[in-house]
Amino acid sequence: MDFLLHYWHLSEVLKCLSIHNLTANIEKIKFCFSAIKFIGNIVNKNELNIDPGRTVNIQHSTTPKGKKGIARFIGMTSYFSKCIHNYVEIAAPLNAMRKKNAEFVWTEECEKAFQTLNNIISNPPVLAILNFNKEFYLECDTSNQALGSCLLQKDENGKMVIAYLKASRKFNEVARRVIREI
Repeated sequence: MDFLLHYWHLSEVLKCLSIHNLTANIEKIKFCFSAIKFIGNIVNKNELNIDPGRTVNIQHSTTPKGKKGIARFIGMTSYFSKCIHNYVEIAAPLNAMRKKNAEFVWTEECEKAFQTLNNIISNPPVLAILNFNKEFYLECDTSNQALGSCLLQKDENGKMVIAYLKASRKFNEVARRVIREI
């Protein structure tokens, strides 16, 4: 995008704000940047990246020593779940220990989940910026532990992930049989 087009877009936004008697804090506005930091992400024309400054605490976190440590780690990582394929399934061993009557026992599964989440967030995937002029695709999947889906759009390089969506789920026996048959 050239500067004149950028300038035109800015003037249109400012006109719209003025028409509706809205104001903007000039100290928080960034003009003429190719990328900006916004709510823990770095956003540019085509991509959404996790701000590396937001992942430092996760990268340097040590193995949780109790339920509070697990809750803290899950709290930090769940913020980035939109970028992590199968987040609920990966985090399941850790979340199992957060239950009220669960005992804290750090297993190999817990260590694997901890390391996997740490590695993914240390090298996060890049998400595409959604484009309302292109078709959307929604891919869904399920397991015994979670429902998951992925919102995608195609570009010249193939399908690009916009976001991963997740829900942990307790399935009743009928739902489990249906899932097994699928």
